Amino acid sequence: MARLFNDATPDWLSINTAAVTAMPLTLACWFNSNDATLTQGLVWLGDKDSDTHMFYLAARGATAGDPISAFIYGVSNAEALTSTGYSANTWHHACGVYTSATSRAAYIDGGSKGTNTTSITPSGVDRTSIGRLNRLTPSQAFSGRIAEVGIPLSSMTTLT
Repeated sequence: MARLFNDATPDWLSINTAAVTAMPLTLACWFNSNDATLTQGLVWLGDKDSDTHMFYLAARGATAGDPISAFIYGVSNAEALTSTGYSANTWHHACGVYTSATSRAAYIDGGSKGTNTTSITPSGVDRTSIGRLNRLTPSQAFSGRIAEVGIPLSSMTTLT
């Protein structure tokens, strides 16, 4: 079932436990945004006490072409952007694959792969959030529906 998020409220899901704390990891979900002009958080893993140190899957409507971003932030930041973008009011699948400190990829609807090889390793990852970037200074709330969020179960902690 899809969860409706309202960026004006804001509305999100969060737990002060990291589903995964280190690479390799994958963040994925289905989403249907009602706005292709905003940068919106889909799935976020990061340090709740910092504005840095995170893994972040986003719909980048504020970026030309409206790509999906597999964003990473440690001491510096970088992102892999898909070569095509999403459309408002349409279901899409977003996926970010973080293989190592120097390998990340973003996908939309199983293709349009974008990559980045900047060496970055986040630390202090201790929160999982869906529907916004939920760091010390929260931002980028999602507007629309998110469904079937996927984070690897092999290294996932128990969420209660």
